[in-house]
Amino acid sequence: MRLWDAATRKQLGRLNGHAGAVSAVAFSPDGETIASASDDGMVGLWDAATRKPLGRLSGHAGAVSAVAFSPDGKTIASASDDGMVGLWDAATRKQLGRLSGHTDAVSAVAFSPDGKTIASASYDQMVRVWEEVLWASVAELRASVCDILLTGLTRSEWEQYAPGTPYRRSCP
Repeated sequence: MRLWDAATRKQLGRLNGHAGAVSAVAFSPDGETIASASDDGMVGLWDAATRKPLGRLSGHAGAVSAVAFSPDGKTIASASDDGMVGLWDAATRKQLGRLSGHTDAVSAVAFSPDGKTIASASYDQMVRVWEEVLWASVAELRASVCDILLTGLTRSEWEQYAPGTPYRRSCP
């Protein structure tokens, strides 16, 4: 990848590190980090000022075709040929989850301005809108889940969805 100065049209440097072709890049909202999507199945992270690699996000079983930062810069979404949208914590670089539902390669991903909704486009000719898959706090998550469940998880549901974790009331 090459980084260019938009005003002077001069090359500022190169970002090297992917084993495959790069299909997309995105800047973090603060402009300090660049994320790159590659055919090697990885998302690369780069320091925009020094152009040094910051890390790689792995977890897709196919080429990564698109990448986006949430408006607050805390979450990275990636679209992949494996039919999944990956969600990553930008600070820790740990995978937060995967959104499944497409039946073909996912070609694009974007966040809504408030960061609470994600849209993904796929070769299955579908655009999926993922609402309330990210929460600002555990309290916000609990409120969303409790609004849906009304009574919280039963003991058997808890064992199914949180095996090995001691049971506790999930909703008031």
